[in-house]
Amino acid sequence: MKLSYQICCLILGLATSVLAQTTLNGSIRDEAGKPLPFATIALLSARDSSLVKGTISKETGVYEFENIQPGQYRLAASAVGYASTRSQTVSVGTTANKLPALILSPATKTLGEVTVTAQKPLFEQQIDRMVINVQSSITAAGGSALDILERSPGVTVNRQNNSLTMSGKGGVMVMLNGKLTRLPIATVMEMLAGMTASDIEKIELITTPPARYDAEGDAGLINIVTKKNSAYGTNGNLSATFGYGWYERPSATLNLNHRQQKLNLYGGYSFIRNRSWEEYALSRVVSQTDGPLMTDIVSNRYPLRTIHTARIGFDYTLNPHTTLSGLISGFSNKWSADMPTLSSVRKNQELISQNAILAHRTNHWQHGLINVNLRHVFPNKQEWSLDIDRLYYVNQNPAYYVNTIQNLKAATQDEQQFRTLKETPVRMWVLKTDFIKPLSAKGRLETGLKATTTSLNNSITLDRRVGDRWQADTLFTNRYSLTETILAGYASLNQPLDAKTTLQAGVRYEYTQTDIETPEGKLLVHRRYGNFFPSVFLSRKFSRKHAINLAYNRRITRPSYDDLAPFFVFYDPNTYVSGNPALFPTLSDAIQGNYIFKDTYIFSLKYTQSQNVIATLQPHLNPATNQLYYYPENMARQNTLALTTSLPIAITSWWQSQNNLTGFYQNLTTTYQSQPVNQKAYTLQLTSSHTIKLPRRFTAEVTGMYQSPSIVGLYRTRASGQVIVGVQKILTADKGTFRLAVSDLFWTNIYSTQSNIPALNLNDRGTYHFEPRVIRFTYSRNFGSQTVKAANRRATGSEEERGRLTQ
Repeated sequence: MKLSYQICCLILGLATSVLAQTTLNGSIRDEAGKPLPFATIALLSARDSSLVKGTISKETGVYEFENIQPGQYRLAASAVGYASTRSQTVSVGTTANKLPALILSPATKTLGEVTVTAQKPLFEQQIDRMVINVQSSITAAGGSALDILERSPGVTVNRQNNSLTMSGKGGVMVMLNGKLTRLPIATVMEMLAGMTASDIEKIELITTPPARYDAEGDAGLINIVTKKNSAYGTNGNLSATFGYGWYERPSATLNLNHRQQKLNLYGGYSFIRNRSWEEYALSRVVSQTDGPLMTDIVSNRYPLRTIHTARIGFDYTLNPHTTLSGLISGFSNKWSADMPTLSSVRKNQELISQNAILAHRTNHWQHGLINVNLRHVFPNKQEWSLDIDRLYYVNQNPAYYVNTIQNLKAATQDEQQFRTLKETPVRMWVLKTDFIKPLSAKGRLETGLKATTTSLNNSITLDRRVGDRWQADTLFTNRYSLTETILAGYASLNQPLDAKTTLQAGVRYEYTQTDIETPEGKLLVHRRYGNFFPSVFLSRKFSRKHAINLAYNRRITRPSYDDLAPFFVFYDPNTYVSGNPALFPTLSDAIQGNYIFKDTYIFSLKYTQSQNVIATLQPHLNPATNQLYYYPENMARQNTLALTTSLPIAITSWWQSQNNLTGFYQNLTTTYQSQPVNQKAYTLQLTSSHTIKLPRRFTAEVTGMYQSPSIVGLYRTRASGQVIVGVQKILTADKGTFRLAVSDLFWTNIYSTQSNIPALNLNDRGTYHFEPRVIRFTYSRNFGSQTVKAANRRATGSEEERGRLTQ
């Protein structure tokens, strides 16, 4: 009875307590009276100078603090190129207060005399997300966005299946600068592999997204925030890396920005060339009436990936309230590999045949985007924006195979040659509009509409060489077209209940229609469905040390285009990978609670219930022919309980550590090939990063990662991990930074899977080795003027659409 009474009192207090609060307005200028945009202003307690709130000034130099209790305060302000300043004590009452103007003077010290002592921590836990400050990581230098995610707490990168999971759940969607990508995750992973760490400011892991985001991604969202140069002048930055493992891995990035009066121009280019080595080993045992049949496959791969990424854009101020922006961007991502493979078959331990396969595969993605954005701010602070996007993708995926078959019992040898070609052009239109309306008591109402149309034509052919001619194999030759339309609308309310409590609630509705048909007009997929996606978020800060957050939301993961499509990739003549047109979307409901201590130590508990879980590359065996097909499959139900903790520890004044621990329990229940299957697993993920300050502006960093066994559909993975080390040297007089990093120091990042279900006659395992101890040496520096404002981050409306294409 006491506990129920306390809970009722807490809920009643959250909903009804409205404390006295007010709004503070002010402006910040230079000595000539010109406004200073993007300056940092901190509201401090006059009693002990502790931080109450912080904000950034707008382009007009105006800033505002909301929900401030009456009391005595001081202001602290700073900006690049200016000396910091503090105001006198300011008395704040219960009505709106106009603060005195802050004046900043130019810094008189030369850059060579300035010693930078503050740096963002590598990991920061905010109310609804974990933030990874990429530029604070020495070992991230020279790597890609995918490399960083691989080291992020609670995130698992599966390069074999081209998939991402968060807290043990698939269905992850990736955002760029706050906008979701709607290409399938495998294509997004290719894009992330071509995005250098030098372009990234931070990565946010969002487990309970609000209604304004697309509902796609039942596990949550990963937001990648690219760098924004907030300085002034014609400026830029350059970063160059030379990496080497067993082969060369160079990369380079250049960003430029220039502003003149109302027009702002910006652009960038990056290049990556990675030559590497991989080994894939698969073994399976098939029970037959006359004894077990064993197949062992070992494939060595020597891939070369070359990536070019470029963008150019503008922002034009039509008037003080309206901005027109445009962006053209694109990339070319080409992967090619020689893959010698040996497949051995044994019957009752006796070697009866061997297949030696020489294969060469190419996977080339090209992409172009044109975006136009219009944004208007009304005098009453209402905001309206419109995005129109046109996107084009094309994927070319040719492969050539020479298969030498030895029948050891019959003492015969035969040679087969066959080739495959997959070509997929994709076109998208996206129209998106959003409206923000301020409400009384510092609330905010957000609404929006969005329409997306996608069309693609997929051509898959397989030819076998017969004599001196190529003949088409009709079994593996397919052509189809896809059209998909997604219509969405949302409303989201953000309302402070009092000075310490904020409620955010919203609902999103999405209607989807998907059709896949053959050239003859036969429908392979015909889907029409609509869903509501509610979300509720409540945060309460009890004191400076203690706060809690509670959240609920519903999400969806639609099958990617290639997951649905009938295509084939060959490992050997009896092992294939293909799509599955019968897939249904995954729907998930999640509840999460966070406890935050001192804004630093985080304890999070999340429970998710998912239906029709899409499990990638599940095995389907024909025991009579020893043919094994891998394709995605719906699993009936999966429940996941995840506990995440964030524990920063200051060991000494020069030795800081950040420790992130994620433990989750998974229970998968389904019917597979008419047999009931129940999989359970307890999994632990640990990331521990240590930063050590050394003399002469040197810094060292050591990061260790570990993941215990887990489940992926019918498979169980083995434990894996790696150790990464790095050292950094900051040069004086703004001459740049050198970084040296070594990944997978002890060659322990090995991915292994196993499935043993006798009722399904399924007993196979796979092991993937990657090139260890890749050394990267990176030099980076900023250059140019510091007097003209830089480019805005360009997040387009269609970046929510780049998440459903696979390779």
